[in-house]
Amino acid sequence: MGGIPGVRTPSSWSGLCSSTWADTLPCRPLECHSRPRFKTRPLTHPVLPRRHFFKGGNNAMSDRRDVIAAELEKGLAETVSFFRSLSPEELRSRLYSDGAQWTVQQVLAHFTAIERSMQWLFNNILAGGPGAPPDFDFERFNRTQTPKYDGLPLDELIERFTAVRQETIRIVRQMQEQDLDREGLHAFHGRGRLDRFIRWAYEHVRLHEDDVRQVIGRRPTVK
Repeated sequence: MGGIPGVRTPSSWSGLCSSTWADTLPCRPLECHSRPRFKTRPLTHPVLPRRHFFKGGNNAMSDRRDVIAAELEKGLAETVSFFRSLSPEELRSRLYSDGAQWTVQQVLAHFTAIERSMQWLFNNILAGGPGAPPDFDFERFNRTQTPKYDGLPLDELIERFTAVRQETIRIVRQMQEQDLDREGLHAFHGRGRLDRFIRWAYEHVRLHEDDVRQVIGRRPTVK
């Protein structure tokens, strides 16, 4: 399959350092729907079964690119509004008691770090590449990438996430419809189609946001 201009091709993988590989794929997903709600106690960080995310199908009456781009835009607006509604105390709350042990504000930083890595994955598959390296280390990614944003104020974190999400939307809108059927390897979902992996960008954010709502005692969103 042909590549698209400006996209890294599989032949350039040998020049990637390990930190670039660590920017490829998302963190472990969270089982946020079955946890009890806590006001202050951090959550643990278990893995949610893959089948949880494969709900519904494509809308045959719409171009899938339009549907996905609309969800990405909606998610961006929801995320910005949600984090702006949080108090400084809520932003400092410890969200997880194991693994990366992020605060609520660090989760927003994680959104930026992980979606940048997702874009690398999308572009690799669009260029005919295999997708994620089979030995991708989730823990290393979570441990090393998100802390790079520590110390940034909320407004700058929101600005950075907005820019990254807008780039994801641009990638989707520049694709051909058939590009969404390209296949590759995803570190969590395994082998699958590109449209599944792109949808994970907004699903992943919503799972973390529901975890935040549980910790600070807000009602979870209804999907």
